[in-house]
Amino acid sequence: MKFSRALLARLCLGATVLSLLLPWQTGNGVTRSGFDVDDGRAIFLAALITLVLMQIKFRPAWIGAGFVVAVSGRAIFTLLRTSTLELGIGLVIVGLTALVATCLLLWDMFANVAAEEN
Repeated sequence: MKFSRALLARLCLGATVLSLLLPWQTGNGVTRSGFDVDDGRAIFLAALITLVLMQIKFRPAWIGAGFVVAVSGRAIFTLLRTSTLELGIGLVIVGLTALVATCLLLWDMFANVAAEEN
């Protein structure tokens, strides 16, 4: 079975949504799931909207995945700057899977545009 870039990006965004169930560290040292944090809720909505955009084959869906990367990156850098606490595995997985999904979606978009020109 051959996996396309778009399918791999969908799987990465699915892993992003699932990793919101894993522990996240908040600024005051409390560990919560990603759904209990404001950034986690924004990531959840953006990931779901991006998945819908990908389903209808909207090429600029990478913007939604990039937004997820931006929100998770801001949360990571805020926690690293304000405390010496660990980030929690959930936040790190969200950032990495969303970054991979963004790269795959950009690659797929440019590959499809180049294929249509030929």
